[in-house]
Amino acid sequence: MLFRTASDMAWGNIQRESITQNLLEKLERRASLDSLAVLVALVIEEDHLGLRALVIKAAYSLHKVLLMLAMELQARGVAVGLIDWLVFNVLPLGVPSHLEVWMSSTDYIHASAHLNTMVFQHPERRGKSLPWKLRTRLMCKLLAGDMGIDVMHAMRSQFALRIDIGEIAADLVKEFNKTSALRTWGWMCIIDGTPQVVPPTSLL
Repeated sequence: MLFRTASDMAWGNIQRESITQNLLEKLERRASLDSLAVLVALVIEEDHLGLRALVIKAAYSLHKVLLMLAMELQARGVAVGLIDWLVFNVLPLGVPSHLEVWMSSTDYIHASAHLNTMVFQHPERRGKSLPWKLRTRLMCKLLAGDMGIDVMHAMRSQFALRIDIGEIAADLVKEFNKTSALRTWGWMCIIDGTPQVVPPTSLL
């Protein structure tokens, strides 16, 4: 997933793919244990290189892949140990310095159950089981807000303000409160079964 052949010849040089938004989105669409492993490696690698912006982007892609995979991991009995390890050791690398990750394996499994249920209820299913490739395509659309902005906000990473770094800038606190309120609103829409295209003006 991270390498390509630089020539049409069978013996062409193997080159490393550049870490771009397109590559991260491709890894999200291919949600699997392979893409999960690649994203974990990217977060750790980019953190080691000090490429902060890329670390944050890769960590968010990792978050989305975990949302899609958590139910499958739970069915195999490995979700709790794996996700909690990632929450403690990998995801924090891609968090802004004034925030901390405020999600556990239970939160990911809960969110994944709702995300997969929404795909199960999608009209494209037509009473049939969907192949994983199509399921991930639909889940990516849901996470991107293409099927309702409420789902996009609900499924974003959940953070808490750090209390061990002194005073946090007012604009950062304001942005955190706005994001948290939108996330809560999104979950209310999902739980109530009332999809919404636009948040209330009070949250904008």
